[in-house]
Amino acid sequence: MWYACVKWTIRPIIFLSTFIGSAPGLFSQDFGRNKVHYDTKDFRIRETPHFEIYHYLKNDSIVNHWALEAEKWYGIHQEIFRDTFKTRNPLILY
Repeated sequence: MWYACVKWTIRPIIFLSTFIGSAPGLFSQDFGRNKVHYDTKDFRIRETPHFEIYHYLKNDSIVNHWALEAEKWYGIHQEIFRDTFKTRNPLILY
């Protein structure tokens, strides 16, 4: 009979000890190292016949290179799949 009493008194202790033991892990995201830092960028748009390239790069030669590559791959896509895009597709360069 005494084991029923012990069983009901030990369960809350075990239950509470699991929460107290895991409590430090609950607040680990409150420190500055893990917080998201937002930065606003001045995005510009470079339009090609089939793409809108969004970028914030200062070097236009890189953007021109990606525009040529995108149009080249569009031509390959069109030859293989015999399909075209109805609207301009966005490309985002980070």
